[in-house]
Amino acid sequence: MAEGFLQQQKGNDTMEEVGNEYFRELLSWSFFQQSPRNKLFFVMHDLVNDLAQFASGEFCCRFEDGKLYGISEKARHFALSTNRLDGPEKFVALQELKSLRTFLPLSFSNRAQCSALSKMVSDLYLPILKHLRVLSFSGQAIHSGSRINELGKLSHLRSTLTISKLEYVVNAIDASKADLKSKNYLNELVFQWNSDTHEVQTETKVLDNLRPHENLKKLTIENYSATRFPNWLGDAIFANMVFLRLSRCKKCMALPPLGQLSSLQELRISKMERLQKLDVMHQFGVLERLHISNSCESLESLPSGIFTKLQYLHISYCGNLKSLSIQDMVLTFLQEIKIKDCLELESLPGGGCILAYHERGLHGTVSLTCFEIKGGCSNVKSFPEEGLLPNALTSLQISSLPNLEALNKGLQDLTSLETLEINDCEKLELMPAGGLPTTLTSLLITECLLLGPRCQEGCVERPKISHISGIHIFPIPDQVNEH
Repeated sequence: MAEGFLQQQKGNDTMEEVGNEYFRELLSWSFFQQSPRNKLFFVMHDLVNDLAQFASGEFCCRFEDGKLYGISEKARHFALSTNRLDGPEKFVALQELKSLRTFLPLSFSNRAQCSALSKMVSDLYLPILKHLRVLSFSGQAIHSGSRINELGKLSHLRSTLTISKLEYVVNAIDASKADLKSKNYLNELVFQWNSDTHEVQTETKVLDNLRPHENLKKLTIENYSATRFPNWLGDAIFANMVFLRLSRCKKCMALPPLGQLSSLQELRISKMERLQKLDVMHQFGVLERLHISNSCESLESLPSGIFTKLQYLHISYCGNLKSLSIQDMVLTFLQEIKIKDCLELESLPGGGCILAYHERGLHGTVSLTCFEIKGGCSNVKSFPEEGLLPNALTSLQISSLPNLEALNKGLQDLTSLETLEINDCEKLELMPAGGLPTTLTSLLITECLLLGPRCQEGCVERPKISHISGIHIFPIPDQVNEH
């Protein structure tokens, strides 16, 4: 691609997509071969490698066995293969490679050496390698510290960029000079603050100035400590954003108007202790996956009616969540609901759990195949009520309902159910009087001190489950007492 060898056909395919198609074709011709050691890597036959090196001529150079080979002003690609890292004096000649586009370390004996190289490159060469497009350190950080402004010179950055240790950026102007808003080839950005010590005012200005280009598709913000997010987050101009993750932003009480992100398909929120509400002014028109987890202790309600095409709803460890309403408009698309350790989640009259609040229960969720609930609903003594769960359900997991005493006949209506797991329900004693659905092939009962013994061979509940081919009950008691 860098040499102009790709012929882009008419259409919307990017040059990267065209390049991938070229690669697959070369692979089909055995120009490349999949590595037998790692399926993610590809190798060349020695003869093909020799031919490639000959054809690449002065456009490629390498550092191998302590020496530089093929250094030329026309060099575009540099590969480094060594078992030990030499001092920067070995790489002085790289300063002459003003048009270098690829810097690729191939092997290191340990991560410390790779980290040291990443620091050397970022300190000495990033400022002058203005045409660099590929820089790989196999997961190592690029240590630019407060010199984040040097990213401004790398106008051809593509794919994914992670900027960590943002606490070292002490001048918000440096963040502005990184000029992320002009990097239209970046698909994904990750912003990370790694320290527990924060300068809130500086962090606010830094994130304000790290506004990305509107082509961005994925964004993650971690350990941001200010009380508000920047105005650009939630701006409708980011119409290409499909994924957003906010984690450990512990002081933010509200989210920006994320419903204005017209293409957002997945939203993940975790460890936001002061978050009280989501954006209720705008519907999330295409959001398919919503994950809220781990210490969102201030969130008390979730108006799920704003998620009109939600397919996967996962909520866990939200200690004060009391209300979760399922509205007509979200029933059609739901495929999976998982609720775990939301201890304040209340119950409805008749014993139905509030997570299923609706006149018809979840019966209208024609796509729902997986339902899991763990913890909370302390007033529930029987489950599920008739009509609460949809017939399409194939997997049901019930865990840690402290006062659950009986499974009732609502289970018999689940004519597609294949897997049932019951965990840690210490007061649960009774299976439905009419037994379980005939479609069940797997039943797992763990840590149910009353129900477990009653379902063992020869005991009172066993006839109700005898048709199930896979029955597993743990722990197995030394002596089974029939109740």
